[in-house]
Amino acid sequence: MNRDITEKLLSCSVYNSTQAHQQKEPLQPHPVPVLPWSTVATDVFEWHGQQYMVLVDSYSGWFEIDLLRNTSSAAVITKLKRHFSVHGSPHTLINDNARYYTSQHFKEFAEQWDFVHVTSSTEYPQSNGPAERAVRSAKQLMERSHRDGTDVFLNLLNVRNIPHDKTLGSPAECLMSRQTRSTLPVSSRVLAPAPKNTKQVIAQHQKKRLIQKQYYDASSHPLQPLAEGQVIRMQTTKGHDRLGIVKEVCHTPKSSNLMGVSTGEIAATSFRLLSHHHRWTLQTLITRQLPQLSQTFPLPHRRCCRHSTSVQQRPVACSSAKVTYANTPYVTQAGGICKPNPKYGQ
Repeated sequence: MNRDITEKLLSCSVYNSTQAHQQKEPLQPHPVPVLPWSTVATDVFEWHGQQYMVLVDSYSGWFEIDLLRNTSSAAVITKLKRHFSVHGSPHTLINDNARYYTSQHFKEFAEQWDFVHVTSSTEYPQSNGPAERAVRSAKQLMERSHRDGTDVFLNLLNVRNIPHDKTLGSPAECLMSRQTRSTLPVSSRVLAPAPKNTKQVIAQHQKKRLIQKQYYDASSHPLQPLAEGQVIRMQTTKGHDRLGIVKEVCHTPKSSNLMGVSTGEIAATSFRLLSHHHRWTLQTLITRQLPQLSQTFPLPHRRCCRHSTSVQQRPVACSSAKVTYANTPYVTQAGGICKPNPKYGQ
């Protein structure tokens, strides 16, 4: 009987679509680049109603900020060309699957400038960690400069001269082997070129990422691998309410190309965003789920109705002048029953 109940639950669309999200997998850090400006990452973010692009070097932590007049591929490519003409063309460029990064124009740009274009998993910004951290730093810098009324570019110049530690030095030292002159008074000796030891820098990066991985993996576990043709559920903001078929397993770690059953769209997605509850083949999917492929599966109604005759449906309203308390139990927005303590009724 237990096996029959389990089989029935696993074949229930509503049950599977409302399952809890997957637990996080063990961290898989990006490889440490062996040269400055060898691996760069980029992302587009919004701040105060305007679009900006950030470009960060994974080796040094040096990042650039550009204002975008529009989010077309041509506008993004123009900004990237300007930075590549200064620092050189990278070996690898990492970004997300936004339309301006996946267009044919951008593919031609990657071929012309001779770099490998790597896209992160859809709806999984953690896989583009360097760019996301640079976006956070850029937003903090811009917001603080805006509130303080200071020059954001002068502040950016100072940030690039702040050393991470004794081995890595500052982003300017890692990228250009020298400190850049700012408004702060410094000795001429500090501005003289002094290349960092590449082996020591790489070893320090690996040490830091290993420590980060140890802390991250303490509450993670590996997920089951996927196979081509396997039917899965894709995680959205409403739960695992989209069906998909594994088209192929990508060469990037823990990622696969999925084809939406109802839409036919193909996207690269992280394993963590997928549910393994389905063990169906494509033939079983067609026979069991065909009437429901074109619709999403709603979440169950979780409000408690058993106490509707004895409890209030909403708490007593609170005025701004005096706070009043409900003397009877009431139903919260989450559907729970709140029973006020009588001794606080006064």
